[in-house]
Amino acid sequence: MDDLRPDLQGCARGQRLFRYLAAQTNKGRAAGISYDRFISFLHGKPKYSDVMNRNYAQSDTNRIIDIAHEITHSIGRIEVKRGTVSIKSGMDTFIWQKAHPHDRSKGAWNHPVYPLPYSPEEWRRVFPDGLREMVKDRELEMVAQE
Repeated sequence: MDDLRPDLQGCARGQRLFRYLAAQTNKGRAAGISYDRFISFLHGKPKYSDVMNRNYAQSDTNRIIDIAHEITHSIGRIEVKRGTVSIKSGMDTFIWQKAHPHDRSKGAWNHPVYPLPYSPEEWRRVFPDGLREMVKDRELEMVAQE
């Protein structure tokens, strides 16, 4: 059994989160979510340790990306843009490292199963350094209740 994997309610929360973050991007805001917060949100828990009984580990990253791809696959990629650059985003497009500058992990760029339909350069043009921010807890509460 995979404790990271959400139930059907958690998958629905993930779909709402994906749509919300894509809409925020298309309004000009570069908002994302950290790896650990993504999992705790899907499970409706305040912290990652409430889901896994331990802290987030780098070794969890690929499994988290797999879950993000399952959410993407369930509703399809969503086009997001900034200026003249657009990319076909997946849920993983919005999952970033918690620390500034909120970059994506190397594993997210080189996932063995899910090649990305955009380059790191295109992603940075849509989500520029210095503008990336983490979605706020109050926003997540709103998304969870939709």
